[in-house]
Amino acid sequence: MFLNLFRIRIGVMITGILLAGMYFAGGGSFGNKPVIQIEFGMWPEEFEGCEVMIDDEVAGTLRRFGNAFRTGFEVKDGKHTVKLVHPELPSEPVTVTSGAGGRTVLLIADVHDVYRDGRSETTIVLSR
Repeated sequence: MFLNLFRIRIGVMITGILLAGMYFAGGGSFGNKPVIQIEFGMWPEEFEGCEVMIDDEVAGTLRRFGNAFRTGFEVKDGKHTVKLVHPELPSEPVTVTSGAGGRTVLLIADVHDVYRDGRSETTIVLSR
């Protein structure tokens, strides 16, 4: 009787340790995290491989996932400034707010002519 109870206790402790290890290996949270996704399917050859700056830090690069031209970046709750770094085109920064509960913000990368000081300049614009 004592040995059976002892084995059960050891089994429960090992299970607890394994579950705690999986929890921390998964980032310490089982809930959804806020994500900023950038869709670049309108100009895939132009934007694939471009760096994404979130709050003046490189968050990663735009990569296709199978047939989807969309890349997501985990962020903290709050306001964030997002822009693309392209070797030839400037980018207009956009400010978005990520919400609690894992709300996803979707931005669509496009190329527009922006008029400044009477001149037209081709610029990357991230729209919602």
